[in-house]
Amino acid sequence: MGADAEAVLKGLSRAAPHFRGLLARQLTLKYLPQLHFKLDESFGEGDRIETILRSDKVRRDLDQADTLDDGNDEDAPA
Repeated sequence: MGADAEAVLKGLSRAAPHFRGLLARQLTLKYLPQLHFKLDESFGEGDRIETILRSDKVRRDLDQADTLDDGNDEDAPA
């Protein structure tokens, strides 16, 4: 999460009525919903998964799987 995330969220929440007004002028809707902002935590989760995938333990397991697969052509089509 960014260092200024909370401040940015507060600023976006304060500006939400303005954004809503801009959208209302551009869209043809009977009712325009309220705008709410929240942090996108998927980037942090992606970083966590990438760290795990790059770990020595996973690399070792993948190397072992490659070693086991070498020379084993039983599943290969004829």
